[in-house]
Amino acid sequence: MSGSISVTKAFLNSVDISKREKEIISEICLGNKLIPKEITHRSFYWTTDKVGAIIFSALDKNKNKVAVKIQGDKPFISEGYILKRFNEENRSKVIRPPKFINYRLWDIKKGYEVIIMEQFEGLKPVGYGRLNSDQSIKKFFDLYYEYKNNCVPKNPWFNKDSNLSVFTQRYNGWWQVREKEPKYARHPLTSLIAYSNAKKVFDKLSAFWNSKSAEFVHGHFSGGEIIKIKGGFGLTGNLFWGFKPKYYDLVFAYHWHSIMLYSSKCTVKDYQKEVKVWKDKMESSIDQKNKDIFYSSWLERTTAAFILDLLIIEKEMIDRPLSQAILLNRAFEFNDLARYFNIKVRINI
Repeated sequence: MSGSISVTKAFLNSVDISKREKEIISEICLGNKLIPKEITHRSFYWTTDKVGAIIFSALDKNKNKVAVKIQGDKPFISEGYILKRFNEENRSKVIRPPKFINYRLWDIKKGYEVIIMEQFEGLKPVGYGRLNSDQSIKKFFDLYYEYKNNCVPKNPWFNKDSNLSVFTQRYNGWWQVREKEPKYARHPLTSLIAYSNAKKVFDKLSAFWNSKSAEFVHGHFSGGEIIKIKGGFGLTGNLFWGFKPKYYDLVFAYHWHSIMLYSSKCTVKDYQKEVKVWKDKMESSIDQKNKDIFYSSWLERTTAAFILDLLIIEKEMIDRPLSQAILLNRAFEFNDLARYFNIKVRINI
């Protein structure tokens, strides 16, 4: 399997716990003798109002602060199990997951899973939606190398799909999301890529990946999941461990960071400078004999951007110089990578 959870599948199955939020929190706190404090995170599906997971802070019976996660969609593998295994097998002295406290498996009657874990409190050294210094980006890559060397388990916690060609079928789900969600179906940027062109890309990637081995990675390794804590760094988002193409986890952080800057106040010049730093760091991090598969992972993420991810840019913000710079940058990447793999498709901005 490519991961423990499928956000796309959850959205298409209309999993949404937002309207039951107070009821579920009260039920969990009563059953576990917790005092609820505040909601610290809601996992929205892209920019919709639907919520797949909620994290809130609470006090246990000894007045210790804990984090409680409510997982609405049933995961393939419980996040509680993943946290337990990660804590047991993590070799890093720098990066660690939250300490595992307790969990209750997904319940078909209740419609959610509960994970109680350590509450991480601290700043994110590299954040979405804001410019980052060259030093901050360097720090992120230092943490990336540490994670690859010492956090990735030697024995993956679950079995993988037979090959990576299965991974390429995800684009059909993305296409269904943008057709099902009204705000995306009517979004002006949907005209930038046709289904037939997306299919050409993923048909090529499927053939290319068919003979390649998947890697077990943290599928959301990025500035959004790294928190500075006492003695090192905490890594969250652990439900997203799974089997991906090589270098997928290297490209993921850049992919989302380069999009999320759309809502910032940075200038086009600042954006272009930071993007160049990210790209240079990525390029210098790969083994040149594996550059084909690195480019394939980059092309997969860039195609995903035009199918769905860039649709988070609100209609009224599309004509802003910064939004246009983001679109031009990602279109240049798409066209360059498609040409590299001899795929006759092109995106014009």
